[in-house]
Amino acid sequence: MSALSPWSKTLLVACQLLLFNLLYSSPSIPEADNQQLIPDLEGDILFLTDSSGSVSHYEFAKVKEFMVRLLRPFYIGPNDVQVSIVHISTIPTLEFPFDRFRSNSDLLSAVKNMTQKMGDTNTGKALQYAKDTIFTDATGSRAGIPKVLVWVTDGISTDDILQPMNLLKDFGVHAFIVSTGRGNYVELSEAASQPTENHLYFVEVDDLPIILDELLDSIIEVIRTKRLRAYDITSRGFQLNWPPFFSDDAGYYVLKYYSATEPNRKISQNLPGSQTSLKVANLHPGTTYEVTLIPETNVGLMKPQTITVTTLKELIVPKSLSAYDITSSGFKIQWSPLFSTYPGSYVLEYYSVTDPQMKYTQKLSGDQTSLKVSNLYPGTSYEVTLIPKSDVVFITPQKITVTTLKEVIVPKSLRAYNITSSGFRLQWSPLFSTDAGYYVLEYYPTTDRQRKYTQKLSGDQTSLEVSNLYPGTSYEVTLIPHSNVVFIPEQKITVTTLKEVIVPKSLSAYNITSSGFRLQWSPLFSTYPGSYVLEIYSATDPQKKYTQNLSGDQTSLEVSNLYPGSSYEVTLIPQSNVVFIAPQKITVTTLKEMIVPKSLRAYNITSRGFRLQWSPLFSTDAGYYVLEYYPTTDRQRKYTQKLSGDQTSLEVSNLYPGTSYEVTLIPHSNVVFIPEQKITVTTLKEVMIPKSLSAYNITSSSFQLQWSPLFSTYPGSYVLEYYSATDYHWKYIQNLLGDQTSLKVSNLYPGSSYQVTLIPQSNVIFIAPQKITVTTLKDEVTPTQILISESKPHSFKVSWSPKLDSVSHYQVLYSPLRRGSAKSVIVGGSQNTTVLENLLPNTTYLVTVIAQYKSGLEKALSAKACTLEENSQIRHLHFQSMNPNSLQASWEQADGNVLGYKVRCRRQAGPPSLQSVAPQMNSVIVTGLAPGTANRICVTPVYSGQKGKALCKTTYIQPASVPATYQPQKQICQQGQNC
Repeated sequence: MSALSPWSKTLLVACQLLLFNLLYSSPSIPEADNQQLIPDLEGDILFLTDSSGSVSHYEFAKVKEFMVRLLRPFYIGPNDVQVSIVHISTIPTLEFPFDRFRSNSDLLSAVKNMTQKMGDTNTGKALQYAKDTIFTDATGSRAGIPKVLVWVTDGISTDDILQPMNLLKDFGVHAFIVSTGRGNYVELSEAASQPTENHLYFVEVDDLPIILDELLDSIIEVIRTKRLRAYDITSRGFQLNWPPFFSDDAGYYVLKYYSATEPNRKISQNLPGSQTSLKVANLHPGTTYEVTLIPETNVGLMKPQTITVTTLKELIVPKSLSAYDITSSGFKIQWSPLFSTYPGSYVLEYYSVTDPQMKYTQKLSGDQTSLKVSNLYPGTSYEVTLIPKSDVVFITPQKITVTTLKEVIVPKSLRAYNITSSGFRLQWSPLFSTDAGYYVLEYYPTTDRQRKYTQKLSGDQTSLEVSNLYPGTSYEVTLIPHSNVVFIPEQKITVTTLKEVIVPKSLSAYNITSSGFRLQWSPLFSTYPGSYVLEIYSATDPQKKYTQNLSGDQTSLEVSNLYPGSSYEVTLIPQSNVVFIAPQKITVTTLKEMIVPKSLRAYNITSRGFRLQWSPLFSTDAGYYVLEYYPTTDRQRKYTQKLSGDQTSLEVSNLYPGTSYEVTLIPHSNVVFIPEQKITVTTLKEVMIPKSLSAYNITSSSFQLQWSPLFSTYPGSYVLEYYSATDYHWKYIQNLLGDQTSLKVSNLYPGSSYQVTLIPQSNVIFIAPQKITVTTLKDEVTPTQILISESKPHSFKVSWSPKLDSVSHYQVLYSPLRRGSAKSVIVGGSQNTTVLENLLPNTTYLVTVIAQYKSGLEKALSAKACTLEENSQIRHLHFQSMNPNSLQASWEQADGNVLGYKVRCRRQAGPPSLQSVAPQMNSVIVTGLAPGTANRICVTPVYSGQKGKALCKTTYIQPASVPATYQPQKQICQQGQNC
């Protein structure tokens, strides 16, 4: 065979690396976004989440993501799984109670929107809070339902956890602990429920998905339930539902039920094993029934399910549903109240008898006794059903049939004539040929709809005289035909009486206070002699009318001694024997008198300004403020500003240092009267201090701040603020003493710029804040990947990369996923591989490699690893030639519980192949072998969750020129192999 070209060598190496990764790399963890919801689970799950300052925002986000994936498979509701979350901080904080959510999507959205609380890690206090407050009726926790606590911690706690945790476990709570740090294993083992291997997990925060399935299975094991339920209970029956008890056709059910008062009259029914529901009917109202579902199978004994169901009482009420005010497009229905004693509601259904498919349904409250139905077809019959709904009694639905009136289109004939200043005459065409109807006439001034006049007229009447109207006034006139046979639309016209004397309305009120106002009007008697009568009365007490005669040349009047917050009807009536001038009316409401406590105050006082704040005085847009302020030594320099009524604060700036200002807040309202508020504010003296804030000892996650002492003469303190330049929403604020001159800032992101501000605080002087920008060093990260290889029954090899000079040493933690305690080994910083020995066979291990940097930092990564079963290998692999292009590979049966075999063939000429062989077989035919080539064949046993050790041999296929009767050549063996 000719030598390979450089390009071919490169391609061969790439293929080998790809094959190596496919065979030995750890599988990625799939996302569970499309996970199906799991039925038959019922429990109260409380998450105790570390929200303190010892947890970074990145770690908090990873824990939220883990919680979302863990909760995604659950049905959420009062009859399924309920979830609550408590934050661990200085004081425990409830995110939401158990009974908040009734859907999985709403719960997951709430978890994603949680924010970190910061503070101290007082876990013991949070556990006691869970015992005393959360697992109670007040938060929706249910009695007799399994209770689960999932505590996610970084291994740090500032108070005792064992005593409150033991109280919770004594209360029946199953405690699961997930430690994302290296907490005290002994303490956490004692705190978790037993057995420890099912309730305690150690894993890095980036590798939380590794334990997702294990933890989910353990929680499901606690809250899984199989129960018989009854719903849709009526007075005559109910619906039964139960989860499937049989995975296949391995059994059937026997259903028995009987009245508690007649146990001898038991009804029994056999049901197939695939059935999960049944409707039980023909029962007695208000009767308690004992229902038992007995699973029958030859596989094992299953516990019967028994529940008690009480049918609703049946209440006989007289039929009262009726219809009235029937028109061509609708009607009103009315019924007697049915739920004066029992709680309940109604469902109203109606449909056209010619089209029952178009059914309209509406839910009504239990105290409703009428409803208007509209948008119907003329001359159509409708079936109307009122269905009472109650969990206590059963009331028979009521039905009526209502037919809308036919609609008759008649030409509009209503008209007005003989119009004067005080009346007019109406006329219309006759609309009723017999005594089959009547009219209702309505008219009112278009400016005063409250003054409506209504008159009933006979069906044969065709005209009417309307009088006693106001001159120059428009009236809305409506003629409404009424008939029980047909529907005739109403007719409307607008009629305006003639003007007599054109006098513009001028009566107005101003200077309104809480006890009076001033009236003003234009002079009306400059040409004609006359006088005025003024009438005033309260809108709530029109019987107490105040009347006053005024001369004709008077144009204003002061009205006093009124009640605060009261509406008054004011009428100015011109009196003249020559002309008619219409009275003028206005309504005036005095202001409410409101006594409010003084709340105006100033804070954030500097040398150049201050901030004002006050309590809200206006509940609606019923007012505004005027703010005035000026130096007490110079009242001429007054500043005035108008503010909206919903404003409660204002920043005042551009002032003089060390100066006193008189500040006045004046509320203005047309509704209430509120006194003004005054305060005096003195700005601080201004002291100029050179900038001294600096940073040193900068690492990838921290830096040291230092500044000169600023309060050697004046009393004061500092506020330190810092935030990432790429995420200014996450601002950290810390209060410092006035004699402090340095601070270490830690838990930062590598390679990130932070804006740092030191703000001196003093009530005597103003010192300008100091700002600097500090950038942390970039972080050298290792390990970024872990490789598990050379797996054996009692050992495997762990390798990681990259290898960095900045690492002092590595700590490798390993423990079985479901049982046993964690162990560790120390590896020097110059190495990146180690062999873990003395392991259990056929076991899945969680391996965590922790890099300890010389700078004091550390980084960890986790992976799964599996040991092989004892003697899980192939022995005595043989080949038997079948023809020039194929052979039979055979081997002895491998030890242990073999699930099958994988047979891989790497051909010298042609693509590789992979075949799966059943466990009871120990041979396979390999085809497609080219004559004159060497081919490598490997047989690997497959066990539950892992592969055994493969046995590989190379065989040579004779060239095609060899006669057909050739014998197979001796197998070619590589060094170190047994052939």
